[in-house]
Amino acid sequence: MSSSPTARITIPSAPLPLIVLGQIYQCPGDPTRAIAPYRAALALAEEADEPQLRFPCYDGLATVNLDLGDEGRAEEFMQKAQAVCERAGLEPDARTVLPFLD
Repeated sequence: MSSSPTARITIPSAPLPLIVLGQIYQCPGDPTRAIAPYRAALALAEEADEPQLRFPCYDGLATVNLDLGDEGRAEEFMQKAQAVCERAGLEPDARTVLPFLD
């Protein structure tokens, strides 16, 4: 077994640093730079079939698209976020990774 810190990241938790990175990029007003980490996190969350991790990815992509002025795309991601919560019985307000960055 490797002693690398990344070797200890399991698939279910792997999206978390990417979600946080997306929020960090988005916070000072760099929404374009936030897209790639959110998309990478979403791919990992979908692979792991983790609704609790898919929600902040969809939510982040929705707010990024709002920041970029693409309301249609933002609405699409918000609907996906809501659907994930409804199917999994999750409360959307409890699914934000770093609410103080919103």
